[in-house]
Amino acid sequence: MGLRVRLHKKVNGFALDIEWQIGNELAVLFGFSGAGKSMTLQLIAGLLKPDNGQLSLDDSVYFDSSTGTNLPPQERPFGYVFQDLALFPHMTVLQNILYGAAILPKAVAISDKIIVYEQGKIAQIDSPERIKNSPANIYVSNLIAYDERNIY
Repeated sequence: MGLRVRLHKKVNGFALDIEWQIGNELAVLFGFSGAGKSMTLQLIAGLLKPDNGQLSLDDSVYFDSSTGTNLPPQERPFGYVFQDLALFPHMTVLQNILYGAAILPKAVAISDKIIVYEQGKIAQIDSPERIKNSPANIYVSNLIAYDERNIY
């Protein structure tokens, strides 16, 4: 079964016709700039409405122009990480802000469990754990989590 995609979308003179099926395997979407990679992902995620076609995963149909089926993004099991900042299209600006505020406590809670390596040393963990884990510096000193904005 797997993911079955047969979609058509025309925008500003650009026509995208995609038809493919994948099972439980790794798939790569690649092409030159302007080929329609981002549009394809937006169509699958439900962020853009196709002009016609079908989209299904196993026995679940998410878009079918012949029956009028078009599930909104939040009801689809597909994720899409934007290249630039973006809002959830099914939420108001206020709801987008509140969503960020709602997940902030979770982010703060897990930040205490994250081990940060600063200058080759374990930081942000209390002393007993630091002592117990200090040999890890030798083995995983190349494991560093970066915030993109701080990479020059």
